[in-house]
This record gives sequence, structure tokens and C-alpha cells, in this order.
Amino acid sequence: MLRRMLALHAALYRAPRALPGAGSPSEEFSAARIDSALNASAARGVAPDWAAADQALAWLETPGHSVLVLGHAGYPPLLRATAAPPALLFVDGDPAVLMSPQIAVVGSRQATPRGRDIALEFARGLATMGVTVTSGLARGID
Repeated sequence: MLRRMLALHAALYRAPRALPGAGSPSEEFSAARIDSALNASAARGVAPDWAAADQALAWLETPGHSVLVLGHAGYPPLLRATAAPPALLFVDGDPAVLMSPQIAVVGSRQATPRGRDIALEFARGLATMGVTVTSGLARGID
């Protein structure tokens, strides 16, 4: 089931409008819902991305890597309450820190080396004070 969920997630990441309602916080992922969504996305011309699913599964084999699924225990409640929470949340480290006070450092996607250095200094300083620094994994300073 996880492989099917990852394939659907990767496909919808490439074409988010292919399946209206995908990732809706009001619906939990079940095998039937995933299969239905895979069929619906394929009908709209968005094929499951099995290569991306297999790559994600390989990433998940690394100690400390995990994935949190929208609607299941452990998914951060504040993130779930946002307008468009991600269906899958990939975590590198202890997922429990996602329940702690957090801050995101956001800057330019085309950051200069000096800008990256300053962002790193801010992030390190905040982390040493016990604040969890969260990244959305965008390019540049994020």
C-alpha cells in the first residue's frame, strides 16, 4: 500500500490538479481510496510514478527516515489544520520534534553564498536555543 501511495503522491506532485480533492484533510488514506485515486489520475492522463515511489522507499530504508501520512497519528496537528496540508510528510530525524515550537527560515531561491551563510547562522542560533528549524526543501534558503 505504501508503494501505491508514494506513486500517487509523486504523480500528483507533478500534476496537482489532476485529481481534485487529493490530499484532502477530511479523508484518510485507505487501500481502496489509493487505488481509486490511482485509477482516477490515470484516467486524467497522470500515470503513477513507480520510479519515484521506489526511490522514496529506498530513502525510507535509511535509519532516521520516515514518512507521516495525513490523517494518521503522529502527523503534526498544526500542519493538518492548514488549508492544503501535504498528504505525505517525509521526515529526516525524529518526527516527535514536529510537535515542538518551530520556525522556518525563508529567503531567496537564488541565494548568494553570503545569504546562505547568514541563513545558516540564524538556523544554528535558533536550534541552539531549542527551536526546531523546519525546512520545506525548496531551492535556495529554506
